[in-house]
Amino acid sequence: ETSFAEFPWHVAVVNGETGDYLCAGTIISARFIMTVAHCVRKFQLTLLFVRVGDWDLSGVGEMFPSYDVEVQSVIVHEEFYAGNLQNDIALLQLKFPLDFSVMPHVGTICLPPSSEPIYSDCIVTGWGQQLSTSEAKGDAATFSRTLKQTSQTLVTSLFCEKALRPFLGQFYQLPKKGFVCAYDKDGKDSCFGDGGGALACLVNAPNYPKPMQYHVVGLVSWGVGCGMPNVPSAYTAIWDYLDWI
Repeated sequence: ETSFAEFPWHVAVVNGETGDYLCAGTIISARFIMTVAHCVRKFQLTLLFVRVGDWDLSGVGEMFPSYDVEVQSVIVHEEFYAGNLQNDIALLQLKFPLDFSVMPHVGTICLPPSSEPIYSDCIVTGWGQQLSTSEAKGDAATFSRTLKQTSQTLVTSLFCEKALRPFLGQFYQLPKKGFVCAYDKDGKDSCFGDGGGALACLVNAPNYPKPMQYHVVGLVSWGVGCGMPNVPSAYTAIWDYLDWI
């Protein structure tokens, strides 16, 4: 579970024509939301809204209201490839900047530095499906009503490849750039509907000036299922896209 306003950067991306929840997004500035390309690339000509400050998607009893902010433009990475989800990143430019002074429950998350520090205490959040792999259908009826969280541990590309090969073939190799993997040994995981949400981590380094400041290390991108012990999920590695952002 999460508490109201515990993760102020987490937003819902909503189809403005149907009202349907599409995926998650991550606030990086007053004007820009970061999300995954595979969620929004088909909606570049569709009216989209970003719902900020929400916690219970079906409730109205929160301490502060949520706000729907219109998306002015959808900027999909020009080299996004749907086949393997390479460069799975997009920016949503808002029509009007967020006024954080009147939204105490809404805020940004920091981008990581260009060099890769040592991270620990990673968390992923989302409203996505809570069922295990065998039941994973991507059915919106199985999505969570309130925002959930689970801890994740970053792993090397080699660990990730070995864990994924039973599902993707014995010679599977993760692309050299653009992905970071994380998992929970007990199988707690991101799932359908969580795409675009931040993999948020704290820097684990002596004398780091802001040790309790979260960085968005990754965005929920893909996995071979949900909730399988010792099987990582792949996240868009934000430090590989700092120049693009």
